[in-house]
Amino acid sequence: MLNSRYNPINELFYVAIERVLGRSFEQGAKGQKLHPHSLIYVERNADEELWQFLVSDRFTSPIRYILAAPKMGKSSLLEKTIYKLSQAHTIHYIAIAIELKPYREPISEDFFYFRLLQIICEILARQKLAIANELNAVWESDRQNHPRQKCREFLQRILVAIGDRTLAIFIDDIQHLLHWNLQDSWTQFVRSLSDLETNLFKRLKFVLFGVASPYRLIPDLRTTGDRSHFIELTPFQDNQCQSLLSGLKKATANPNPILQEIMNWTRGQSFLTILLCYKLYRKSRKGDKREPKEQIKNLVIQERFFRDVPLVLHFKQVADFLIRGDPDELDRKHYTLNLYARILQGQSIQKDENSRSQTDLLVSGLVGQSEKYLQIANPIYQQIFTQQWVEQTQNQLKQRRSKMPSSKIYNRDVYMLIDQSGSMVKRDDVFNKKRRWEAIPEVIESHVYNILNHQGMNGEKICDEITITLFSPNRPATVSRIIQDDSQVADIFEENQPDSNTFITPTMAQVLDRWFGTRNNQGGFVIVYTDGSLDDPDQFVNLVETTCRKLNSQDELKVIIVGFGSDINRDPKFYLRLDANTSSFLDQNAKPCNIVVFDLLNKMSGIIDLLNRQLENPQAGLAEWGREFCPELY
Repeated sequence: MLNSRYNPINELFYVAIERVLGRSFEQGAKGQKLHPHSLIYVERNADEELWQFLVSDRFTSPIRYILAAPKMGKSSLLEKTIYKLSQAHTIHYIAIAIELKPYREPISEDFFYFRLLQIICEILARQKLAIANELNAVWESDRQNHPRQKCREFLQRILVAIGDRTLAIFIDDIQHLLHWNLQDSWTQFVRSLSDLETNLFKRLKFVLFGVASPYRLIPDLRTTGDRSHFIELTPFQDNQCQSLLSGLKKATANPNPILQEIMNWTRGQSFLTILLCYKLYRKSRKGDKREPKEQIKNLVIQERFFRDVPLVLHFKQVADFLIRGDPDELDRKHYTLNLYARILQGQSIQKDENSRSQTDLLVSGLVGQSEKYLQIANPIYQQIFTQQWVEQTQNQLKQRRSKMPSSKIYNRDVYMLIDQSGSMVKRDDVFNKKRRWEAIPEVIESHVYNILNHQGMNGEKICDEITITLFSPNRPATVSRIIQDDSQVADIFEENQPDSNTFITPTMAQVLDRWFGTRNNQGGFVIVYTDGSLDDPDQFVNLVETTCRKLNSQDELKVIIVGFGSDINRDPKFYLRLDANTSSFLDQNAKPCNIVVFDLLNKMSGIIDLLNRQLENPQAGLAEWGREFCPELY
């Protein structure tokens, strides 16, 4: 999720390596970040703006965002700046680079802020500042305070510990905050930093890099209109490219028109510009004597040029930014592609900062801005992202839309029943020898997050809160908690421990009575998490059958059973048969009422898919993996 990325470099080694010009070109042509000593690094206005922010104490905010399209040189700028800082101000600054990594499931605020501080402490430990032990103690003892508050207060401790030095924290790939839905939290955290004492506040700098819309990353930006926190990383300009020009001089006797023609094709897009320089550098060494315009045109119209692996990956990055993620916003994505098609056809589209679709096109890098109007970013993109590409992509979006959950999934009361039986203390190979009680909270957190944050095409939600109840003894539950955020799950497990037996019926009846009494025409989901067999299986089946007879239809309520752990993986037959046999139960209108859906945690595709499985098609049947256990049911 969060990884430290900057390590001390053996300068003499790299200086020696990068004296070979081809190495510098090759590095950039592969889409890799350039080394601080790279001979082809192009300095832009952003370099100086960032430098002034870091070394001056006149700024009123401790944070700067550098958001730009894919492969615009963000990571190279980060590395170059840290190196310069380490060389010029070693005794005055501590520079820490952190890279956010994709994570399979959304993460909690508590985990994010703790891990952020943990990495900072690990790097400070290399400078003989042993503050990591304090972090663990403070974080565990101060559970009442919000993670943002704890992070801010511990940063204050760090600033005191490092004396009069400035702490500069560089975070790359900040767009992952959006996937984890932490953008609001981060914005509030940044605001809270102003509460630090003035002398401490001025010794803290955050620089964030990423591919994201500023309006999504800072939700209140449209209201405040304050863009002073942003540093723009613009395309290369002709007068900035002396380093590339110097390199081309070693490959051709006529570098100026060569570079100018490259810029005509790339419009200064950094990766494309370096890639063409590299390819021409290699060709020129073989004695190509044609005119620059002919050389470049011949290069970029060849099919094999577009099969270049780094280029293919780059085109995919640009496209993915527009069409991946946010499956609940397919209509807007469709409109965004229509807008791009109009620009492609030459229509004059005036820049509108309030248009989210325009912002997405700009951040993707697919379009740029000329005065007040949008235009295709460069002729190379224009050859790839054609009208045919627009139509094919829109068809893909339509197919994705057809796979969206049934509208019946929304506007429901959601209950989670969690097994608290004694077997939950077992260490399980499925969870890498962790106790089941310690391993399952992370699963529950991710399911809670997905249920609370899933939205339909028109903004519909499944629910705003979830009731979590523990079951074990042969009596109604005594532990029941209404939660509105996934971060609340951990407290339930910490405050309770596994009990004795596995009686589910009394607690299930209690939950169902509550739902029938308060549902107000809302549907319901009861999600049961269990690690094995029940002590009251017959009573549970009877309860399910009597519940069916109270329903108007099978769509009103679904009982989702999620099995986890080695025991139930070895023998899931009871739950498979229950899932199959409930198709014979009847509702109050004497119609089939199949309300039970069962799957194994390590087999299911996702909680939303599981909730949706039998809503649109109640005859969808059992999970295919169950055939080996109960072939007679298939």
